[in-house]
Amino acid sequence: MIVLDVDIYGYYLDKYQYDRLSDLHPYYARHPEVIGKVLNLKSRLTKYLLRSKLYRFNSTIVHVVRYWLAPQKDRQGYQATFVEVPRPASIAPDAPADRPAAERRPRTFDPNMFAALEQFVKNAQTHRVDLLLTFSPTLHRSEASHREAIEKLSALAGRLHVRLVSFIDDLDFMGHYESFADPEHLNDRGARLLSKKLATRIREEFPGRFGK
Repeated sequence: MIVLDVDIYGYYLDKYQYDRLSDLHPYYARHPEVIGKVLNLKSRLTKYLLRSKLYRFNSTIVHVVRYWLAPQKDRQGYQATFVEVPRPASIAPDAPADRPAAERRPRTFDPNMFAALEQFVKNAQTHRVDLLLTFSPTLHRSEASHREAIEKLSALAGRLHVRLVSFIDDLDFMGHYESFADPEHLNDRGARLLSKKLATRIREEFPGRFGK
């Protein structure tokens, strides 16, 4: 079974998302047909630049030296954090979710991200893998500008007949600063609560699959 957390913020056009594709550059020579399709999402000129080994490995050398001098610590799985977001004395009147529509900056959806998610779901269904999509809990009420993304992703899940469980605006998390390490990430308390709630929902969505 696969439980895939769908990050609604990742479905908007974002140059940074495509810059991260450079991590695939060193492997292009071995898997050009597969990796080439992915890199074309950023630019069709990339495959010509990748003929140069200097272009393929220029950023990798920096990373190799960096981690040789300061090796990255292996967390070896889940590592709890007990940091808690400070509770504000009062909620600002201009909180993002309450701003007038005219003051919100419009954002454009990235069709490539939606296409990738759809293909992922279809691959799981083809191989008869149980799949559950989730939306992670939020500390604050979801912004109106993000509700369109939530609706669009929910519609995609419905069209593909895949189960979706949303913890966005869940009252067990929203406003519970003691459950968050920062406004977007749960701490140990929040992670344990989410795991418990998710286990319950999995049993409900897949009756008989995992016992009582």
